[in-house]
Amino acid sequence: MRLRGFKIGGLMALLCLALCSCAPNPPDVVVIGSKMDTEGAILGYIQLVALQRAGLKVEDRIETGPTLIVRQALLAGEIDGYLEYTGTALVNFMGLQDRTVLTDPALGYRTIQRWDARHHQIVWLHPWSGINNTYTLLMKAEAARRLGLASISDLAAYLAGGRSFRLAADHEFAARPDGLAGLLHSYGLDSLPNLEIVQMDPGLVYQALDQGSVEAAIGYSTDGRIAALHLIRLRDDRHYFPVYNPTPTYRKAVLDRFPQIASILNKIAGRITADEITTMNYRHDVRLERARKLAEEWLNAHGF
Repeated sequence: MRLRGFKIGGLMALLCLALCSCAPNPPDVVVIGSKMDTEGAILGYIQLVALQRAGLKVEDRIETGPTLIVRQALLAGEIDGYLEYTGTALVNFMGLQDRTVLTDPALGYRTIQRWDARHHQIVWLHPWSGINNTYTLLMKAEAARRLGLASISDLAAYLAGGRSFRLAADHEFAARPDGLAGLLHSYGLDSLPNLEIVQMDPGLVYQALDQGSVEAAIGYSTDGRIAALHLIRLRDDRHYFPVYNPTPTYRKAVLDRFPQIASILNKIAGRITADEITTMNYRHDVRLERARKLAEEWLNAHGF
């Protein structure tokens, strides 16, 4: 296995986010943050607009930063809530590696809910379990059909024949405990000299696959570009990837002041589906529609 990487900046932006300090939040305002990705922004605005329509004063800090930055902002009280994924929290915050917990949605949720409440006074509301935005290994649909590849095990068998192959992954996935190294080891791909891993910024991964610079890429299962670019998900037949149910996480002190937050957002939990968020992701990334507009349309359609 060979490694090479491409990066187009962003380091200074991360440093600025990490080093900036925020004034204390006004006690009558709920500050909503999110991760710096399409789905995070859309789901963040669904929360923000729903709370705003219920009469709460909210401050928009959507797209606060990547996982560790937005999580630290929550713990530091710079934001009051954001939507986190169960699998991300179990692995990256708790350091959990137990596959039984990571692949069981209910058990994973209960585990992180209890741990975060006990250690950080962070409350996990009801999971939006209609969505599981787990990682997925993508190929062009035509190429996968031509090679007879339907699962990651199929790909491993194909690569065992010595054929050269390039796999793209973003830098965060390459560094995560639940990321690249574990995936390659799980499928016996970590010692293949003919497999080249190309690390790049997230915005380049789908572009590289579409343009043929790589044969496969790590993506997200609810990404709207999968359909737009005629890609196919290879089945994770060894169940390596954890479950990633998005869940609103809020500081307990804020929920004590505004108990209506929980009832409002818990109503959304049972309504939003994977197909709906995938369509919204597509409209944002391909049609360039604004995240807040998409969130408002979803809330209107569902009576919020």
